[in-house]
Amino acid sequence: MSERRTMDNFYEILVIASPDETDEGIDAIIGGMRQQLAASSGDVIDINRWGRRKLAYPIRKHTEGVYLLIHVAGPAALPGEFRNYTKIRESILREMAVRLSDLQVEAARQAIAERGPVDEGLAESQM
Repeated sequence: MSERRTMDNFYEILVIASPDETDEGIDAIIGGMRQQLAASSGDVIDINRWGRRKLAYPIRKHTEGVYLLIHVAGPAALPGEFRNYTKIRESILREMAVRLSDLQVEAARQAIAERGPVDEGLAESQM
C-alpha cells in the first residue's frame, strides 16, 4: 500500500460487472480498470471482490451482478475519466465513485489493513 500524496483525493469506487463474466473475465475487467486508473494518475490502494449479489432492480435485463469495491488515491479529474472508461465497457453495468472525507479515509484504511495485504502477484497478473 503506497502513501497518499497531499494533492490527491481518496476515492471509493463501487463497480457492478455483468454476472455473465467468468473469473478470468472479472480478472481482465479489474486489470483494465487498474490500467485506466493508473493512466489517470490514480494509485490503486485496494480492490475487494464482494462477489455475485442480487441487484435492487434489473439493469440491462440482469437481476444479479458481480460487485467490486476499489479504493484509490488520485486527482480530482479521476472519477470523470474513470466514468468515461466504464461507459463504453459492456461488461460493466454500473459504477459510482465517492470522494471520502478524512475520517472515512482512516476507517477505510483500517478495514483494508484488517483484511490483510494486497496480493501483488495477483495485481500484476491482472495488469
